[in-house]
Parts: sequence; C-alpha cells; structure tokens
Amino acid sequence: MSPVWTIFQTKPTTNDYSYYTLLAKIFQGFFTIFQTIFSYKML
Repeated sequence: MSPVWTIFQTKPTTNDYSYYTLLAKIFQGFFTIFQTIFSYKML
C-alpha cells in the first residue's frame, strides 16, 4: 500500500490512463482508511 502523500504528489496529465490510475489510488486510500476505522469500531 502506497503512502497517502504519493497520491497528492502524482500530477494528473491529459492521459486517461494516468487519470484513472490517480482515481484508483485515491479510492484505494479512502477504502483503506474506512476499513481501518471500521475494524477499530468492531473491537
């Protein structure tokens, strides 16, 4: 799992592949944070 700051350092370009890769990283980051909070609430 890449750190969160690498997501913001990634500069979006006009290339669609890079754009969707950036979106995938952001959604993956949010999912990891949500999963961590959810696991803490289940304890």
